[in-house]
This record gives sequence, C-alpha cells and structure tokens, in this order.
Amino acid sequence: VILWDADLGLANVDVVLGLIPKYNLYHVLKGERTLQEIMVQGPEGLWIIPGGSGIEELANVEPFLLNNLLQDMALLDKKMDYLIIDTGAGLSRQVVAVTLAASKVLLVTTPEPTALTDAYGLIKVLKGHLDGRIKLIINMTKNKDEGEAAAQKLVRVTKQFLKLKIDFGGWVPFDNAVRDAVRNNQSYMLTYPRSPAALSTWKIASSLGRIEQENPSGIQSFIGQVVSFLKGEQS
Repeated sequence: VILWDADLGLANVDVVLGLIPKYNLYHVLKGERTLQEIMVQGPEGLWIIPGGSGIEELANVEPFLLNNLLQDMALLDKKMDYLIIDTGAGLSRQVVAVTLAASKVLLVTTPEPTALTDAYGLIKVLKGHLDGRIKLIINMTKNKDEGEAAAQKLVRVTKQFLKLKIDFGGWVPFDNAVRDAVRNNQSYMLTYPRSPAALSTWKIASSLGRIEQENPSGIQSFIGQVVSFLKGEQS
C-alpha cells in the first residue's frame, strides 16, 4: 500500500506519522531524486510518498512536471496493490485531475453546513464524471445520527439537483484519541486501536477493500486519464 501525500505545498502526512523524510516531491520535480528514492516506510509496511510543506513551487506545479512525476510513478505499478492519494482541499486543476482519474473517491467532510456546501461544490465540478464512484465520509460527528443525517442531506441534494448518485461510506466520530495521537506524531489507528474513531475507520476501510478488488483499474490507466485531463486544460 502506497500513500501519496498530494496536498501539494501543504503536505503533512509525514508529520502526522512522526516520519522525517530526507527528500520529498520537491526534489523529484527538480530532477534531483527519483520517486523511489524519496519514498519512506511508515508503520505496518505502509509506504509514503512525502510531499513538501510551504514550498511555493509545489503549490503551483506546472502540468508537464506533474506529467513527469506520474510517469515516474508508473514504474511502481508492479510493486503496489493499492495507491491511496491524499489530495489537498479546493478545486485546483491538480486536485480535479487526480480525482477524476481515481477508481474510487472518498469525499471526506464534516456535518457543518459550510463544509457540506464546499463538498457539494466539488461534486458539482465533478458532475458527469464520477457517477457511482463517490463515497461520502462524514468526519468528526457527535454520534451516528448526526453523521447519517448530514450524509443523507448531501446525498439527497446531489441526486435532486445534479442527478448524480453518491453513496454514504460511513462516519467517524469526534474523538480525543485522534487529537492526542496527532499531538504525539502517531497514528491513532495503532496507538488507540479500540477508540471509537479507530473502530469506525476500520469498518470503512474493510468495505473499501472489497470494492477495490472487484474493479482494479491499474496505475497505467490512472496516469493516462490524469495526463489526458491536464493536456485538455492546456489546449
């Protein structure tokens, strides 16, 4: 399993997991290191492709550089079972391109009206491209009822006004264990495996694993779709 921290310019997966990578995506884009050379091993055999935080060049990466990065990633095809991409927030062309190419999209939001509105805005941009591929995750809920109510509101509005189907993938409660783990640069899944947030996350992850195995698309297909989108943006 490879986790690509693709929040270009504001990456923080390495910090959350207490890792100190010597190199990151900035060095790959500058041609100083290959993708395989910057990868670091995290807990439980997870491999991390670290981004870079506070680097302007990453936040405004040119399409041709992103293309080169993706081609480099193609070399990892036979070495991975799953590629998980943590994108940044917002609607940059990089976020949209990667999202459209993914075989499954996890749209993570919170019950707050402003967050749900932002989530709806992203869905609106992706309309017509991701029918049936979006799973909605409601994070930091007070309880199950609040999570399900927020999800159903967004599902209903999306179906009514955008004619687009999205599925409710699950909810994760607000949990002090997550805050404590982050403060200690640890994974809450490993440090507090019986916490409410961890148990909810395990439930979501197990259902996703079954879905992905039924419909593998391959890294080459993913890369081709991203590159095609970026070329269309330039023309």
